[in-house]
Amino acid sequence: MKKIIVGVLSLVFLSLLYFNFIYEGKSSIQNNEVAENNEETTETSESSTSSETKEDNEEQKEKTSEPLVFNEDVIQERYDENYKNNEPLIVDVVLPSYYSDSFINELESVFNSNSIQFNRIDIDVNSMELSQLDVHENSDIVILSALQIQDYNSEVLPDHDLQNVLDMYMSLLDDEKIAVILSEVNVYDHINLENAIYDDQTYMNDYDYFYVDNSDVYLDDMYDDENNTLTKETETEIAKNIKQFFIQ
Repeated sequence: MKKIIVGVLSLVFLSLLYFNFIYEGKSSIQNNEVAENNEETTETSESSTSSETKEDNEEQKEKTSEPLVFNEDVIQERYDENYKNNEPLIVDVVLPSYYSDSFINELESVFNSNSIQFNRIDIDVNSMELSQLDVHENSDIVILSALQIQDYNSEVLPDHDLQNVLDMYMSLLDDEKIAVILSEVNVYDHINLENAIYDDQTYMNDYDYFYVDNSDVYLDDMYDDENNTLTKETETEIAKNIKQFFIQ
């Protein structure tokens, strides 16, 4: 009887040892898996944080710009004053509808600076009808289209009134803004439009007006007839000429 009892107890003891071994082994595996998961989570978190930090740094790098150096002293002085006060130089651009909605984006891309801000002001009149400009009160500079294409499109080019445009130029100066005329492009390759552009630029150059010369823009495809806008390539060249006028 004692032998039977001893045998039973031995079996029970061995069973307990077996189940304890299985449990510890399973627990050890689970603990290892948890530890590995925690390590992976930590590594993923660190990697994600590192990636986010890198992206933030790159974004910050894109937004940060060196001070711009302008060609004209009066613009440089206005810019320096704004820059010192952590304010952008605000430029209103007065444009007819044939400049596409993305033209301001093109300007921002070409200048690539957060210290200058471009705002679009739409205008729908020709040079003879131009009587007022609704620009922002806080703008520092106003770029005004010379409206040569607008006059061509309106079929009033023979009566193109540059003096009326220049009167608006002078009114901007009276409002203590810096004015710049945006001479346009011979998008139709038409002799009358070309002559109007060259005559205007000769006059403005002779009398020292600030103006952007676009007479050198010659492309195979300059006007999008389907959308009645300048092509992206044309607007890119105009944006480059604006930059060339402003900064060194």
